[in-house]
Amino acid sequence: QEAHDAYADVKQYSDPCGQEAHDDIIKRLLCTQYDKVGNLLTSHEKINSLGLSGVKLQTACSGTDAPALALQFFEDAAQRHGRTFKQDHVMSCEIEPFKQAYLQNNFDSTIYPDIGKLTDQEGGSPRDIFGIQQPIPDGNFFVAGTVCKNFSMMRGSMRIDIEDKGQSGETFLAAVNFLEQETPAFALFENVLGAPWEKMDEYITGKVPVFLSEESKKSVRLDKTNQQAKEAGMVIKFVKEDNTYVADEVGGYYGVKPGQKLTKILRFGTGEYEDIEWSISGKSKCTLAEIKKAHSLKADKPTSKKKGDEPQTDYLI
Repeated sequence: QEAHDAYADVKQYSDPCGQEAHDDIIKRLLCTQYDKVGNLLTSHEKINSLGLSGVKLQTACSGTDAPALALQFFEDAAQRHGRTFKQDHVMSCEIEPFKQAYLQNNFDSTIYPDIGKLTDQEGGSPRDIFGIQQPIPDGNFFVAGTVCKNFSMMRGSMRIDIEDKGQSGETFLAAVNFLEQETPAFALFENVLGAPWEKMDEYITGKVPVFLSEESKKSVRLDKTNQQAKEAGMVIKFVKEDNTYVADEVGGYYGVKPGQKLTKILRFGTGEYEDIEWSISGKSKCTLAEIKKAHSLKADKPTSKKKGDEPQTDYLI
């Protein structure tokens, strides 16, 4: 009802884009950027090898959908260069009614009201902002600027982590669920610098290093001075299901959802993936440390403390 009320006064949310002084500056900057990467973006060989026919944009926590505007500018720049850059803004997801009104008035995308209700819908497709069930449009580029306030350094001791049921964690995990369900070719996440990016990367990619530094910053809530809490946060417990490892209890330093299956190991140095099955004889439960021992997993610290020097570690997939 709030959305419908907001649409009643269309003029209140009319789009001034292209009329403000700074709009031309932004457009010029984006067009300059296109000049640098235009050949790459319009390469038919690259597009065809990925099975794509242009960019089909899906956004979540959409706000005013700046990514869609940027792609429009890129399309305009391509035309001025005699090239073709196809783009289609197919989906938005925004919970604020006045922002929904802006999106409805300025884009042709399907708009959903709640990122937390995009996936695993019982009885069919999620409902759009008008309450109508709409299948999620096919896309190949997903952009999510999930809520940042719980991760922000401005909150000091009030910061909470991904798993603490704050808006930041809930919207981020909902975006990860969308990735797992829809599997777009590309995804871009935006958040504050102080967010737990290492752990977020693990949730997004499903790739978890066996090595974990004692100085890890992957958790924003665990008390690093409490040794007992610190050690508990560095543990993953698994249970045996169909001869596979299934995460059961996950410490706060890991971007792993309980119930996820461990399917492969990525070996350090070789880049080869190996299938993995339960190898802890006589037990139906185990820890990450036991898996490390049973499968001879490598988990060595970086050879130096130079910035960018990576640990010599295998990865769990």
